[in-house]
This record gives sequence, structure tokens and C-alpha cells, in this order.
Amino acid sequence: MSKTLFNQNTFNEKNVKNSNSLDKVNVADATIENATITNLTNTELQTATSNIQTNASAIAGKQDVLSSTNLLNPNFIDAEDDETSVIITKSEFGSLTGFTNSLGTIQNQIDSKAKLYDVSLPLVKTVRELIQFGENPILLSINNTTSPANGSAALITSGGVFTALSGKQDTIGAGNLLSATFIGNGGITDEEFGFLDTVSSNIQDQLDGKQPTISASNRINASHIGDNNSVSNQEYGFLATVSSNIQNQLNGKQPTITSSNRVNASHIGSNNNISNTEYGYLNGLDGNIQNQLDGKQSNITDAGEIVVDQLKIDTAQNVSNNNSTDAALRIRQGMLLMDCGNTTNNGYTNANGAIQINCRDHGKLRDGISMKASTNNNVCIHFRNTNDGARGRIEGNGSSNVRYRTGSDERLKEDITDMESCWELIKTAKPKSFRWIEEDYYDCGFIAQEIYSIAEFKCLRPRDGYYDCDNSLNTFDEDGYCAYPMESEERIRPHMLDYSNFTPYLWKALQEAIIKIETLETKVAILEEQIIV
Repeated sequence: MSKTLFNQNTFNEKNVKNSNSLDKVNVADATIENATITNLTNTELQTATSNIQTNASAIAGKQDVLSSTNLLNPNFIDAEDDETSVIITKSEFGSLTGFTNSLGTIQNQIDSKAKLYDVSLPLVKTVRELIQFGENPILLSINNTTSPANGSAALITSGGVFTALSGKQDTIGAGNLLSATFIGNGGITDEEFGFLDTVSSNIQDQLDGKQPTISASNRINASHIGDNNSVSNQEYGFLATVSSNIQNQLNGKQPTITSSNRVNASHIGSNNNISNTEYGYLNGLDGNIQNQLDGKQSNITDAGEIVVDQLKIDTAQNVSNNNSTDAALRIRQGMLLMDCGNTTNNGYTNANGAIQINCRDHGKLRDGISMKASTNNNVCIHFRNTNDGARGRIEGNGSSNVRYRTGSDERLKEDITDMESCWELIKTAKPKSFRWIEEDYYDCGFIAQEIYSIAEFKCLRPRDGYYDCDNSLNTFDEDGYCAYPMESEERIRPHMLDYSNFTPYLWKALQEAIIKIETLETKVAILEEQIIV
């Protein structure tokens, strides 16, 4: 234990000042002033052999060694490093018995307790302040005084106040809520206790007015659901197996189907391939469709096309009016192809035509069309205009001839006048002899381009606009005439002549020739008479 020697206890002539350390040696001839002697015990001082033993009066005022039989009086302990001393009695010091620092120091434990909140009394100081300055309200009420002695130890000596305080509930407030499990029998959780929030009246009364627990044996009536009592239990049961929003499902359904709100035939079935028109063909069926189909020709093959090896039609024998729908065979918006075996272009010709006939050099397939008359004067082929009016026909002319007729009715014509002279015109048109390139034989006739170049014969030029040509390859004059039209780069579109068109010109020229001949004959007869005379 270190001791400080005060007031110039003299060891000889030398001085040790200002806390210069003085150990066990070299203490002779020294004066110690305000110095600390270290590493010395009372026993060592008592047994010292130097001059220190001669200062017995200074040593006699020092504290004996403290032990269980030599206790230090609490009055000698000064807790504050200032001139004000707080006297602690042995009894007060003994109140520390049983204190544990497991919860912190005394001050920390006291600071953790709630302050008194009644601001109308002078009791708002902390427990530490109440204890230290003797302003405890409990003591004030007991002593019936407002000025207890400073440093009153009554609260401290009441029997372990700090132990008692550590077992008390901290002040409950918004920042220190009480757990619901500390209320009643501890069976209510904080979450359950929170359900009391917004409750506005007696809970039991409210519960008594509510619907009993709904279960399989205590079901609620469907008529009690909603606000109009309009749904029965049976109707409510229809909700079973509903897997999504009902209104959304209803919105996606077909509205009620009526005669004024019909369903489109393309919406029937699974592949959207039946039109309303096709569906209408079911009208008039008098038996199972499949059974009827099974009784028909079954050889329908070849990649989706209908190939008929033998087709017999035994109905529609007595069609008697133009508007009849009793056709035994009808092709709607399509082409009739009769392919007799030539596979070029899939059996089609290179020309336009609703009826395509591809002949074959074999037996009856050699010729395109063969017609047997019902009478010897019947029409074989009718030619109709866009208004379905007659413009020509090929008809029988007895049992051995046919007659080609084309429209010539006066009612079809206007601006009718006699033809002008064709005498010079006939001399202009030059008949030719020539050899056909592909067939390699000689023939005679006219060259179409030469005929078309004659002004009087321009009316014979084609007037179809060359619709079957690739006109990007063709050159036209101001009248829309192309001298050498091409169907394609590989195929020409040859000009054609109808030699029957020359008949009126020849007829007119012949009449002129007859007049000339008759005039000459008259002149010759006159001359002959003159010669004879």
C-alpha cells in the first residue's frame, strides 16, 4: 500500500519533492516533501533500520493494516473529490449487503426506474436525487416536515431498497407497453388483445346478436345472402365447380340464339370451315347424311380431287323452264375439266375456258365433243351475250348438215346504208399461197396483218383487248391494235380471220362486176347488130 508523507517529515538534509519515488534504499540524509513512498508495508516501516525509525511521531499517525479484525470506518471514505464530505454510517454501508451487479451498477438500476410524474409536487427528481438530498415524499409524510435533514438515511436503512426496486414493474406508458400475457390468467396474446381495438359496445351482447357458427350441420340459407332474397338454395348450388369469375364467363358466352339472333355456321364445330351457305344445304334432307353418302360412289381419291371413273345421273329428265333448279349436275364457281389422260398442265389447256377438255389419242377420247341430236334440226351449241341474249348458234340442217348462224336481225342494227364500191378494195386485198410451218403443207388464203392494214378491213381486227396476253411484251397503236401479240415469251397469240366476213365485200364487188358485164354485153350486142347491117 502506498502512503503519502506530508508536512516535511525530515530524514536528513536531502529533499525528495513532487512525487519523486522513494523505494527501499537510499533514504538516508533525505527530506521527503509531497512524495510517494512505494513498495513499503507497515511491517517494513516498523522494522526499518535507517533514521526513519527516529520519526516515530510521524509514523504513529498512519492507518494500521486493514484486515477482518481491523475494519475501516465508513466515515473515513470520501466518495467525492471535493471539499464537501458526505458522512456514511456503518449501518448505511451495511445496506449494500445482498446487492448484485447482474443488472448493472446501483446508479444504472436506479436510472432505469420510472420517475414520479406528479408535477404538482416537488417530487419530480430521480430516486438518486431523493436519496441523496433527503427529499423522499414517503419520509416527508412520515416526519410531517418539508425540510428533512440533508443526507437522511431513513430510506436507505429501510432494508435493501435497491433489491426491492429491482423487482418492481417499470412505469407503463406508450414507450413501455404491458404484455397482454401478464393480464388475467396469461392466456391472451398481444395479437388477441389487439382485437379489442374499435370495439364500441359490450362484446357479449354483440356476439349474441350474430349468426351462430356456420358449418356442415348448421348451414346458412341462400335466401339470406345478398340484398334481394332472390337466390334459392338450389340455385346457389349451381355455383359448385365454378372455377373463375362468373360474369367474365357469361360475357364470353353466346347470347340467346333466336330467329333474329342466329349463330353463324362457321361457329359450329371445331374447325370453322362450314359457311352459312353450306350449312343451308342441309335444308330438305330426309335421312341420315352418312347413310346416304355411304350409298353413293365411293371412289373419291387422288390428293383431295374428285376423280369419277363412272358417273351416272338418272334425275332431272323433265326440266321444262329456264329457271329450273333441277340440274342433275351443277358446278358452282368452278371450272369443268375433262382430262382424258394428257397430264400436261394438270390436264388444263393453255386457253381460257370454263370447260376444259383434254383429248387423248385413244378410242372415243380422240375427239373433244360429240353431240347426238334429238331431232335433225336441233341446235347443237348456243352462243349468248352478257345479257343472255342470242348472238349465234350451230344447229342441225337436216340429217346430213349443220348450219352456222350469227346475229343479223334488223332489230339489232342502225344507220343501214348500201355499201360503197368494193371494186378497188377487192383488187387491194392480195390472196397468197403459203406453207404452214408446223403441219408442213401448202395452203392459200390471206395474211391477217395485211388484211388488218387495209382501212376498210380494220373493223375485222380483234376487239378483246388481248386479255389473254402478257401485254408487257406487246406494242399497240393509237387504236389499241397490236400487229404481233404474244401470250408469253414462248408462245405467240396468232391473229385469225373469219373468211365468212369477206362475203359482203365479194358480193358487192360481184354485183359491180355483173353490172359491168351486163353493160359490156349490151354494147357488144349493139356493135354486133351494126356489123351485120
